[in-house]
Amino acid sequence: PGIRMGIHAGSVLRVKDINGNPDVTGDGIVMAQRVMSCADAGHILVSGTIVDALGEHQGWQEMLRYLGVAEVKHGQKIALWNLCTPEVGNPR
Repeated sequence: PGIRMGIHAGSVLRVKDINGNPDVTGDGIVMAQRVMSCADAGHILVSGTIVDALGEHQGWQEMLRYLGVAEVKHGQKIALWNLCTPEVGNPR
């Protein structure tokens, strides 16, 4: 299967897993996983948090296409955008 990506901004904490190995957790990771769960192969999906941050920089609007609101784990609803350029991403 192709690679897919979900991008969100939020808190990320460094922790150790049950075996003592380094790991990360937090809202930033959980939400990025939920965004990614909506992606198909080749997609780079981003949350509204990222779109808001990118809005401060010129040139990003033409790379983002609003997909709508998706219901993810626990009935949570998140707004999603597809990030795509001629070189990266999945336009479908």
